[in-house]
Amino acid sequence: MAMVSYFLPLIRDVKSPRADELAQAMADAWNQAFPGNHISGMTIAEMKGGFRSSPCFITTAVCESLGRPDDCYELTLLRRYRNTYMMSSEQGAAAVEEYYRIAPEIVKEIDSRPDSGNIYQSIWTQYLRPCIRLIEENQLADCADAYADMVDTLKEAYLRPYAAVSAGCLFECHMR
Repeated sequence: MAMVSYFLPLIRDVKSPRADELAQAMADAWNQAFPGNHISGMTIAEMKGGFRSSPCFITTAVCESLGRPDDCYELTLLRRYRNTYMMSSEQGAAAVEEYYRIAPEIVKEIDSRPDSGNIYQSIWTQYLRPCIRLIEENQLADCADAYADMVDTLKEAYLRPYAAVSAGCLFECHMR
């Protein structure tokens, strides 16, 4: 997975229609062979920029649903946390890579639901606001644990083929 995550952006960086076709064909073949490990074939610019231009990740989607701009305090703080604290260790970098792999699919699934606004509000209340507070209090490891818990919960709820969990049940059931 790591090879695919880094190799496809290198191909796309060639900037030719044939390279784009090859990268897309590789991503399509991968997604067909491994439906539980969807890849989209990001670009090097997206990787270097921390995916700032992409609205398809959980925190960005939540902030957008709350009417916050892409350069809001919350997103800026969480991106800085990711780029400094999380990326400073192998374990943190692996968690970020896993997040990049699955988060777009989670957001796509949430966006397809009529109660997506309620789901994003619940994510904000239960996970993101507490993570921001933990970062502000310099409890960085606790924030990593809380964020990992969020990703695991959302992965379980929205990436399983049989997941039909409502926003209310997702967070109420998780808290039991």
